[in-house]
Amino acid sequence: GAPGPLGWNDAMINFGKAWFGLLPYVALAACVTILTASSAAGMAVALAYYFAEQIVVAIFINLFAWFQTMADYLLGRNISAWMTGNQDGTLRFGGSGGAGTLPGELHAFLVLSAHILVLGAIAFRHFQRRDITGASGT
Repeated sequence: GAPGPLGWNDAMINFGKAWFGLLPYVALAACVTILTASSAAGMAVALAYYFAEQIVVAIFINLFAWFQTMADYLLGRNISAWMTGNQDGTLRFGGSGGAGTLPGELHAFLVLSAHILVLGAIAFRHFQRRDITGASGT
């Protein structure tokens, strides 16, 4: 059962879902950038988190059955679930490694929204508290 032809509406929906899926990593990079005052640190932490999460989650889910529940609240699995729409829960995360099924699409949306809001609030709060002095010309 291949789907029928896709229209412009489907393209725009998928484009919006892709942008929303990227926002948690952008929020993470922005938060670390503001906390450390280093854009290099922000990019490095966001990239390191992206790669490390996938490796650690795949290993821990195969070692501990209870880790599946905790992993359902991390970014990588929720972004995958959000982008694929979970396709009726038939997709397996991590290929044939048996790393568990992905969470539902609503769950993914709520978890991603929470990550964006929390990281954004931390960054905004720290940005407001920063002691930035303006020009003091005499």
